[in-house]
Amino acid sequence: MLIYLPAGYDDSPELSYPLITCLAGFTGTGRQLLHDRPWRPSLARMLEKLCDQGIAGPMILAFPDGFTRLGGSQYKNSAAVGRYEDHIIGEFLPAVLSQYRVLNGSGHCGIMGMSSGGYGSLCLAMRHPGCFGALASHSGDLYFPYCYIPNFPKSISVIQRHGGVLGFLKAFDDLPRKTGEYIAGIDMIAMSACYSPRENGAFDLPFDLETGRIRPEVWQRWLVEDPINMIEEKAYQDALRGMRLVYFDCGAKDEYFLHYGARMLSERLKALGIEHYHEEFNDTHSGMSYRPNCSLPMLWNALKGD
Repeated sequence: MLIYLPAGYDDSPELSYPLITCLAGFTGTGRQLLHDRPWRPSLARMLEKLCDQGIAGPMILAFPDGFTRLGGSQYKNSAAVGRYEDHIIGEFLPAVLSQYRVLNGSGHCGIMGMSSGGYGSLCLAMRHPGCFGALASHSGDLYFPYCYIPNFPKSISVIQRHGGVLGFLKAFDDLPRKTGEYIAGIDMIAMSACYSPRENGAFDLPFDLETGRIRPEVWQRWLVEDPINMIEEKAYQDALRGMRLVYFDCGAKDEYFLHYGARMLSERLKALGIEHYHEEFNDTHSGMSYRPNCSLPMLWNALKGD
């Protein structure tokens, strides 16, 4: 369990703080979110600077581990990957709340993430409204027909070249540097394991490896997990309606076209009368690591209480 505690936490035992659960993107880990890189400060450094500027206040940051052999879990329950949703909600979050001084009540607990972490933040907040009072999703996976289907042909080619999934995974593991089409291939396999698992621990690809034809019965299972479709369920609408903050943004140059999904979600939430904050900024998917500078002050204001 990786936890960031605000400055002075040990010196002021009478103080309690808001909590934000922070979810890393695909191929990322929580530990990476705490690592400074040249000109790219860590999430903790961003929060500390915002506190110094008086724009935000001290908060506890908690980083669950959602990484898998395939690169990620989408923070879901899957027989092919693991029960990551149950782990976060039933084990990780209760452990944090019991061991650290978090302000009492779910209204002081938020969740945020980038890319797949943004997807996980939105989905977990919708599915577990009693656990979170605010959410922030940066370039989260939205509108699967645009963000996944364009990578189908590239993934088919590289997986087929190695004789199927098992051959590809062996080749992937042996690569000294994992880039390009191999990342597309592992991404597609990981998403299949998350969205279309079988009970025996295997999973179904959303396309036929020989012809490339989309398998509608499998693809439909993916679409059920798309927040653009999830929002049509009243329980999920009510969950977002009860949030103190629903924040999501995306770059206008996103390589996975997630900005269109964000626009669609905002349009639907407006029609449903669900208050939210949606922003589209002039950048790419890989160039949005600074965006918590925008969401952290809003999360602080939503979670700090009266």
